[in-house]
Amino acid sequence: MLLPSLLLLGACQDRPTDADLYQQVLTAPAAELGQDQARCGRIDDLDLRGDCVVTLATRRRDADGPPSPELLCATAPVGTWRDECLFVSAEAARKRGQRERAAELCREAGGFKDDCGQHLWQGEVRSAIAPSRRGAPQPTYAEALPVAREIYLRWAPLLEDDTDMSERFWRRFYQNGFERHERLDLSACEGLPDDHETRCQQAAVLLMLTRLDTDLRSSGIDPCTLRQGVGPAAAALRVVPHPALDEALHQWQTERCTEPAAGAGGRGSTEPAAGAGGRGSTEAAAEQGGHE
Repeated sequence: MLLPSLLLLGACQDRPTDADLYQQVLTAPAAELGQDQARCGRIDDLDLRGDCVVTLATRRRDADGPPSPELLCATAPVGTWRDECLFVSAEAARKRGQRERAAELCREAGGFKDDCGQHLWQGEVRSAIAPSRRGAPQPTYAEALPVAREIYLRWAPLLEDDTDMSERFWRRFYQNGFERHERLDLSACEGLPDDHETRCQQAAVLLMLTRLDTDLRSSGIDPCTLRQGVGPAAAALRVVPHPALDEALHQWQTERCTEPAAGAGGRGSTEPAAGAGGRGSTEAAAEQGGHE
Protein backbone atom coordinates (compact mmCIF):
# COMPACT_ATOMS: atom_id res chain seq x y z
CA MET A 1 0.00 0.00 0.00
CA LEU A 2 2.99 2.27 0.36
CA LEU A 3 3.78 2.42 -3.36
CA PRO A 4 0.40 3.95 -4.41
CA SER A 5 0.77 6.51 -1.64
CA LEU A 6 4.24 7.43 -2.83
CA LEU A 7 3.03 7.71 -6.41
CA LEU A 8 0.20 9.98 -5.32
CA LEU A 9 2.58 12.14 -3.29
CA GLY A 10 4.91 12.41 -6.26
CA ALA A 11 2.05 13.43 -8.52
CA CYS A 12 1.00 16.16 -6.08
CA GLN A 13 4.56 17.42 -5.83
CA ASP A 14 4.85 17.55 -9.63
CA ARG A 15 1.68 19.60 -10.07
CA PRO A 16 2.65 23.14 -11.11
CA THR A 17 1.66 25.97 -8.81
CA ASP A 18 -0.70 28.74 -9.88
CA ALA A 19 2.33 30.99 -10.36
CA ASP A 20 4.02 28.34 -12.52
CA LEU A 21 0.96 27.99 -14.73
CA TYR A 22 0.64 31.75 -15.17
CA GLN A 23 4.34 32.06 -15.99
CA GLN A 24 3.97 29.33 -18.63
CA VAL A 25 1.17 31.33 -20.22
CA LEU A 26 3.23 34.52 -20.23
CA THR A 27 6.21 32.84 -21.90
CA ALA A 28 4.42 30.50 -24.31
CA PRO A 29 4.36 31.22 -28.07
CA ALA A 30 1.21 32.84 -29.38
CA ALA A 31 0.38 29.65 -31.30
CA GLU A 32 -0.27 27.79 -28.04
CA LEU A 33 -3.54 29.59 -27.30
CA GLY A 34 -5.48 26.39 -26.70
CA GLN A 35 -2.86 25.06 -24.28
CA ASP A 36 -2.67 28.44 -22.58
CA GLN A 37 -6.42 28.47 -22.05
CA ALA A 38 -6.16 25.08 -20.38
CA ARG A 39 -3.32 26.34 -18.19
CA CYS A 40 -5.41 29.35 -17.11
CA GLY A 41 -8.30 27.02 -16.31
CA ARG A 42 -6.11 24.98 -13.96
CA ILE A 43 -5.24 28.01 -11.82
CA ASP A 44 -7.06 27.73 -8.49
CA ASP A 45 -6.83 31.37 -7.39
CA LEU A 46 -9.85 33.02 -9.01
CA ASP A 47 -8.29 36.46 -9.42
CA LEU A 48 -5.11 35.04 -10.92
CA ARG A 49 -7.15 32.82 -13.23
CA GLY A 50 -9.22 35.80 -14.37
CA ASP A 51 -6.12 37.90 -14.94
CA CYS A 52 -4.62 35.02 -16.91
CA VAL A 53 -7.64 34.78 -19.22
CA VAL A 54 -7.74 38.55 -19.79
CA THR A 55 -4.03 38.40 -20.63
CA LEU A 56 -4.81 35.77 -23.28
CA ALA A 57 -7.64 37.86 -24.69
CA THR A 58 -5.29 40.83 -24.92
CA ARG A 59 -2.53 38.82 -26.59
CA ARG A 60 -4.83 37.52 -29.30
CA ARG A 61 -6.17 40.91 -30.38
CA ASP A 62 -4.93 40.48 -33.93
CA ALA A 63 -6.19 36.90 -34.25
CA ASP A 64 -9.66 35.76 -35.18
CA GLY A 65 -9.47 31.97 -34.89
CA PRO A 66 -10.60 29.46 -32.30
CA PRO A 67 -11.43 29.44 -29.52
CA SER A 68 -14.20 32.01 -29.81
CA PRO A 69 -14.06 34.93 -27.35
CA GLU A 70 -17.13 33.51 -25.59
CA LEU A 71 -15.40 30.15 -25.11
CA LEU A 72 -12.14 31.75 -24.04
CA CYS A 73 -13.82 34.14 -21.61
CA ALA A 74 -15.90 31.32 -20.11
CA THR A 75 -12.63 30.11 -18.54
CA ALA A 76 -12.59 33.25 -16.38
CA PRO A 77 -14.65 33.44 -13.19
CA VAL A 78 -18.17 34.80 -13.62
CA GLY A 79 -18.32 38.53 -12.94
CA THR A 80 -15.70 41.22 -13.38
CA TRP A 81 -12.99 39.07 -14.96
CA ARG A 82 -15.30 37.49 -17.51
CA ASP A 83 -16.82 40.86 -18.35
CA GLU A 84 -13.34 42.34 -18.74
CA CYS A 85 -12.37 39.53 -21.10
CA LEU A 86 -15.40 40.21 -23.29
CA PHE A 87 -14.60 43.94 -23.18
CA VAL A 88 -11.06 43.32 -24.46
CA SER A 89 -12.36 40.91 -27.10
CA ALA A 90 -14.90 43.48 -28.31
CA GLU A 91 -12.18 46.08 -28.80
CA ALA A 92 -10.15 43.56 -30.76
CA ALA A 93 -13.12 42.87 -33.04
CA ARG A 94 -13.59 46.62 -33.61
CA LYS A 95 -9.96 47.00 -34.62
CA ARG A 96 -10.46 44.22 -37.15
CA GLY A 97 -13.39 46.16 -38.61
CA GLN A 98 -16.04 43.75 -37.23
CA ARG A 99 -18.55 46.26 -35.89
CA GLU A 100 -21.45 43.84 -35.45
CA ARG A 101 -19.25 41.29 -33.67
CA ALA A 102 -17.75 43.95 -31.41
CA ALA A 103 -21.18 45.23 -30.41
CA GLU A 104 -22.37 41.68 -29.74
CA LEU A 105 -19.47 41.08 -27.34
CA CYS A 106 -20.09 44.40 -25.59
CA ARG A 107 -23.72 43.51 -25.04
CA GLU A 108 -22.53 40.38 -23.19
CA ALA A 109 -19.99 42.26 -21.06
CA GLY A 110 -22.23 42.59 -18.00
CA GLY A 111 -21.31 45.54 -15.81
CA PHE A 112 -18.87 46.78 -18.44
CA LYS A 113 -21.29 46.85 -21.36
CA ASP A 114 -21.87 50.62 -21.30
CA ASP A 115 -18.17 51.50 -21.09
CA CYS A 116 -17.43 48.80 -23.65
CA GLY A 117 -19.96 50.31 -26.04
CA GLN A 118 -18.41 53.74 -25.55
CA HIS A 119 -15.00 52.38 -26.50
CA LEU A 120 -16.38 51.22 -29.84
CA TRP A 121 -17.44 54.70 -30.99
CA GLN A 122 -15.43 57.14 -28.90
CA GLY A 123 -12.40 57.29 -31.21
CA GLU A 124 -14.58 58.31 -34.12
CA VAL A 125 -16.31 60.94 -31.99
CA ARG A 126 -13.03 62.45 -30.82
CA SER A 127 -11.77 62.60 -34.38
CA ALA A 128 -14.93 64.43 -35.46
CA ILE A 129 -14.90 67.16 -32.81
CA ALA A 130 -11.32 67.21 -31.52
CA PRO A 131 -8.93 65.93 -34.21
CA SER A 132 -5.47 65.25 -32.84
CA ARG A 133 -3.52 65.58 -36.07
CA ARG A 134 -0.99 68.39 -35.97
CA GLY A 135 -2.34 71.39 -37.85
CA ALA A 136 -5.81 69.86 -38.26
CA PRO A 137 -8.60 72.48 -38.18
CA GLN A 138 -10.69 72.45 -35.02
CA PRO A 139 -14.35 72.38 -36.09
CA THR A 140 -17.18 74.08 -34.27
CA TYR A 141 -20.00 71.95 -32.89
CA ALA A 142 -22.23 73.01 -35.76
CA GLU A 143 -19.58 71.94 -38.28
CA ALA A 144 -18.93 68.59 -36.61
CA LEU A 145 -22.56 67.75 -35.91
CA PRO A 146 -23.35 66.14 -39.32
CA VAL A 147 -20.34 63.83 -38.97
CA ALA A 148 -21.33 62.96 -35.41
CA ARG A 149 -24.85 62.11 -36.57
CA GLU A 150 -23.40 59.71 -39.15
CA ILE A 151 -21.34 58.01 -36.45
CA TYR A 152 -24.38 57.74 -34.22
CA LEU A 153 -26.45 56.19 -36.99
CA ARG A 154 -23.74 53.60 -37.66
CA TRP A 155 -23.56 52.40 -34.08
CA ALA A 156 -27.07 53.03 -32.69
CA PRO A 157 -28.72 49.98 -34.33
CA LEU A 158 -26.07 47.81 -32.68
CA LEU A 159 -25.89 49.38 -29.22
CA GLU A 160 -28.80 51.69 -28.52
CA ASP A 161 -31.19 49.07 -27.12
CA ASP A 162 -28.73 47.36 -24.77
CA THR A 163 -26.40 50.12 -23.59
CA ASP A 164 -26.73 53.74 -22.52
CA MET A 165 -25.46 54.97 -25.89
CA SER A 166 -28.45 57.22 -26.60
CA GLU A 167 -27.69 59.22 -23.46
CA ARG A 168 -23.91 58.96 -23.35
CA PHE A 169 -23.01 59.56 -26.99
CA TRP A 170 -23.97 63.21 -27.24
CA ARG A 171 -22.69 64.01 -23.77
CA ARG A 172 -19.24 62.72 -24.73
CA PHE A 173 -19.37 64.46 -28.11
CA TYR A 174 -19.86 67.84 -26.47
CA GLN A 175 -17.50 67.16 -23.59
CA ASN A 176 -14.74 66.10 -26.00
CA GLY A 177 -15.20 69.43 -27.71
CA PHE A 178 -15.05 71.41 -24.46
CA GLU A 179 -11.98 69.52 -23.26
CA ARG A 180 -9.87 70.74 -26.18
CA HIS A 181 -10.16 74.35 -24.93
CA GLU A 182 -8.45 75.95 -21.97
CA ARG A 183 -11.77 77.15 -20.53
CA LEU A 184 -15.25 75.68 -20.65
CA ASP A 185 -17.35 78.28 -22.48
CA LEU A 186 -21.07 77.64 -22.99
CA SER A 187 -21.27 80.23 -25.73
CA ALA A 188 -20.14 77.38 -28.00
CA CYS A 189 -23.61 75.86 -27.54
CA GLU A 190 -25.49 78.87 -28.88
CA GLY A 191 -27.45 78.42 -32.09
CA LEU A 192 -27.23 74.62 -32.29
CA PRO A 193 -30.27 73.01 -33.95
CA ASP A 194 -33.13 71.07 -32.41
CA ASP A 195 -32.41 70.01 -28.84
CA HIS A 196 -28.63 70.08 -29.24
CA GLU A 197 -28.19 73.40 -27.47
CA THR A 198 -29.70 71.83 -24.36
CA ARG A 199 -27.57 68.69 -24.74
CA CYS A 200 -24.48 70.85 -25.12
CA GLN A 201 -25.24 72.87 -21.98
CA GLN A 202 -26.00 69.72 -19.97
CA ALA A 203 -22.68 68.20 -21.04
CA ALA A 204 -20.88 71.37 -19.95
CA VAL A 205 -22.61 71.36 -16.57
CA LEU A 206 -21.58 67.75 -15.90
CA LEU A 207 -18.02 68.54 -16.89
CA MET A 208 -17.94 71.50 -14.52
CA LEU A 209 -19.32 69.36 -11.69
CA THR A 210 -16.50 66.85 -12.11
CA ARG A 211 -14.09 69.69 -11.42
CA LEU A 212 -15.64 70.69 -8.11
CA ASP A 213 -14.00 67.82 -6.24
CA THR A 214 -10.82 67.83 -8.34
CA ASP A 215 -9.57 71.15 -9.66
CA LEU A 216 -11.41 73.27 -7.11
CA ARG A 217 -10.39 71.36 -4.00
CA SER A 218 -6.80 71.05 -5.20
CA SER A 219 -6.82 74.87 -5.31
CA GLY A 220 -7.91 74.96 -1.66
CA ILE A 221 -11.40 76.31 -2.39
CA ASP A 222 -14.42 74.82 -0.65
CA PRO A 223 -17.33 74.71 -3.14
CA CYS A 224 -19.76 75.37 -0.29
CA THR A 225 -18.34 78.87 0.16
CA LEU A 226 -19.20 79.98 -3.40
CA ARG A 227 -22.43 81.80 -2.61
CA GLN A 228 -22.12 84.18 -5.57
CA GLY A 229 -21.91 81.52 -8.29
CA VAL A 230 -18.90 80.17 -10.12
CA GLY A 231 -17.40 83.60 -10.88
CA PRO A 232 -14.94 83.79 -7.93
CA ALA A 233 -13.63 80.31 -8.79
CA ALA A 234 -13.77 80.56 -12.58
CA ALA A 235 -10.00 80.35 -12.98
CA ALA A 236 -9.70 77.26 -10.77
CA LEU A 237 -12.65 75.57 -12.47
CA ARG A 238 -11.41 76.63 -15.92
CA VAL A 239 -14.82 77.94 -16.92
CA VAL A 240 -16.33 81.11 -18.32
CA PRO A 241 -19.14 82.14 -15.90
CA HIS A 242 -22.62 81.35 -17.17
CA PRO A 243 -26.08 81.26 -15.53
CA ALA A 244 -26.43 77.53 -16.26
CA LEU A 245 -23.22 76.84 -14.34
CA ASP A 246 -24.35 79.03 -11.45
CA GLU A 247 -27.64 77.15 -11.28
CA ALA A 248 -25.85 73.79 -11.32
CA LEU A 249 -23.49 74.90 -8.56
CA HIS A 250 -26.41 76.08 -6.44
CA GLN A 251 -28.16 72.74 -6.88
CA TRP A 252 -24.94 70.92 -5.96
CA GLN A 253 -24.61 73.04 -2.82
CA THR A 254 -28.24 72.36 -1.86
CA GLU A 255 -27.59 68.63 -2.02
CA ARG A 256 -24.07 68.52 -0.57
CA CYS A 257 -23.51 71.43 1.80
CA THR A 258 -24.77 71.97 5.34
CA GLU A 259 -25.40 75.49 6.59
CA PRO A 260 -23.17 76.63 9.49
CA ALA A 261 -24.76 76.87 12.92
CA ALA A 262 -25.50 80.37 14.27
CA GLY A 263 -22.28 82.06 15.31
CA ALA A 264 -20.19 79.28 13.76
CA GLY A 265 -18.59 81.51 11.18
CA GLY A 266 -19.15 82.00 7.48
CA ARG A 267 -18.12 78.62 6.12
CA GLY A 268 -20.41 75.76 5.41
CA SER A 269 -19.29 72.17 5.33
CA THR A 270 -19.48 69.63 2.60
CA GLU A 271 -21.11 66.26 3.01
CA PRO A 272 -18.97 63.33 1.85
CA ALA A 273 -19.14 63.40 -1.91
CA ALA A 274 -19.80 60.25 -3.88
CA GLY A 275 -18.12 61.71 -6.95
CA ALA A 276 -19.35 65.10 -7.90
CA GLY A 277 -19.23 64.36 -11.58
CA GLY A 278 -21.48 61.30 -11.52
CA ARG A 279 -21.96 60.01 -15.03
CA GLY A 280 -19.67 62.57 -16.61
CA SER A 281 -16.65 61.58 -14.52
CA THR A 282 -17.32 57.88 -15.01
CA GLU A 283 -17.44 58.25 -18.78
CA ALA A 284 -14.32 60.38 -18.88
CA ALA A 285 -12.53 57.75 -16.81
CA ALA A 286 -13.70 55.08 -19.20
CA GLU A 287 -12.38 57.05 -22.12
CA GLN A 288 -9.01 57.50 -20.42
CA GLY A 289 -8.78 53.89 -19.29
CA GLY A 290 -6.46 51.18 -20.48
CA HIS A 291 -8.69 49.83 -23.26
CA GLU A 292 -7.51 51.34 -26.49
